[in-house]
Amino acid sequence: MNIVNLNNMRIVGVVLTLLIASAAVAQSGSKVLVTVNGSKITAKQLDDAVSFALSSGAQDTPELRQSLANDLVWQEAVIQDAKKTGLTTQAGNEFKIRMAQQTAIIDIWFSQYFKDHPLTEERVKEQYDKELKLAAEPKNANQYLTSQIVLGSEADANGVIALINSGSSFSEIAKERSLDKSAGQRGGVFNWSLPGQFPPPVADALLTLSKGQLTPKPIQTPYGWFVVKVDDIRPFKLPPFDDIKNNIAQSMIQSEKQQAITELMRTVKVAPVK
Repeated sequence: MNIVNLNNMRIVGVVLTLLIASAAVAQSGSKVLVTVNGSKITAKQLDDAVSFALSSGAQDTPELRQSLANDLVWQEAVIQDAKKTGLTTQAGNEFKIRMAQQTAIIDIWFSQYFKDHPLTEERVKEQYDKELKLAAEPKNANQYLTSQIVLGSEADANGVIALINSGSSFSEIAKERSLDKSAGQRGGVFNWSLPGQFPPPVADALLTLSKGQLTPKPIQTPYGWFVVKVDDIRPFKLPPFDDIKNNIAQSMIQSEKQQAITELMRTVKVAPVK
């Protein structure tokens, strides 16, 4: 940045400092703090930026407001320049902008969902108590790190088992053929889990396997035919609530997001175009 631009930034900073102070005193959401090539930066915009920062754990200080005000200025300048030079209408960039807008709307939708269905500490504790009860069952004395491939038929699953036993890569087959695309992208690898967290037929099979073993035959479940490999086994003891409540909360958030989507899709009519 050249000296002229540096001076301009210093001048803007001084002006914003004075205007922010006056806006705080006036508490006027419509007060114009500064213009950028004629476009207005208002106290309402700054208040919105501050509220967003506070929701992420920031403290409302003069320094925070000054920093956010400066951000609003340079961001407006960048947006104006991007529009002026045609960047926003270039083919690939239009898609990026649309995806960013969709992501923002989805975030807002989920935010409202959790306002309507708050995840309280009491609910997290209830989930912990369920896991504590689950952990007390003899079959859950150990946790299992597994890799899984889900197939649509028993014949396909038997074919996969034969391929793996002949030396083919479990990970590559999972990526190419598993119906569970999310786990398939990870080579079929799942997080550490208790047998009780698997469908019953899979849980029963796990208890017969040792580290490194593959299920000798496919396991039928309501979700498809499973081919499972035990990557590791370790003794399990549920940590104290305070040590894992954040992890439980995050897991519950992901689960409830999926539940919210499922409930929404029940109300949606999706039809192929003929």
